[in-house]
Amino acid sequence: DIYYSTIQFINTTHRFIILPTGSKKITLIEGLASKPSNVIGTYITSLQVNASYVKVGIVSSAERLVAIGDSITVGDNTTIPATQSYPNLFSVDNSKVVSTYGWGGMKLSNIASTAEQIADVVAKTTALFYNATDKKLIILIGTNDYSDSIAAATIKTRLGNLFDAIHANDEDVVIYCISPLYRLGETSLLADYKTAYSEVCSTRDYANYLNVYGLLTYPDDYFTDGIHLNIAGNIKLKQLIYPMIYP
Repeated sequence: DIYYSTIQFINTTHRFIILPTGSKKITLIEGLASKPSNVIGTYITSLQVNASYVKVGIVSSAERLVAIGDSITVGDNTTIPATQSYPNLFSVDNSKVVSTYGWGGMKLSNIASTAEQIADVVAKTTALFYNATDKKLIILIGTNDYSDSIAAATIKTRLGNLFDAIHANDEDVVIYCISPLYRLGETSLLADYKTAYSEVCSTRDYANYLNVYGLLTYPDDYFTDGIHLNIAGNIKLKQLIYPMIYP
């Protein structure tokens, strides 16, 4: 049997859960938070099992898929993000080893506007690719920058700088950049973002542009806000990009 447990941390550094008796394989799938300074999962360092502390280690795998993104990537507005977010569906449906680095509100403005921010992303993705030889990185980001009306030229620069830093650190990482998704009430700025993303990828042989704009439709694939994907939307997005990544 498989048991999923959501543990909420509020002004505390540890929590305990009681599992049914018998041998267990415990996997920390992902941690969600609303602020980048409090990304649960980044700071989980140990598990206490029967009064014995065990240091948390990353499962070694020759092939690993890492997803970077905002609330859409971490499965906001799904019932169980651990099994229904589009990145985790690669694990559920296709047995891929998946790690997610993201939080609600993530934007290029807070992960790629300074050298320090970019270095932090590089360090975290390097850790998540732990010992892998086949390294695929998916990034879906920008809707929060769009909400802030950040110029497309700025987005292009930040995205390019981020990609270049990841590549300079590890040339074996292949990047897959998902196009901006349709937003209810969108303006022409979103089209400018699409162009920016495409141009960043077209000038880098290690980056691939996954254009799915318009293939996810409202209201069928969206939560009522017209921004976040519902469960059906996550399923469709994963089905659309899977053959682009694994042809």
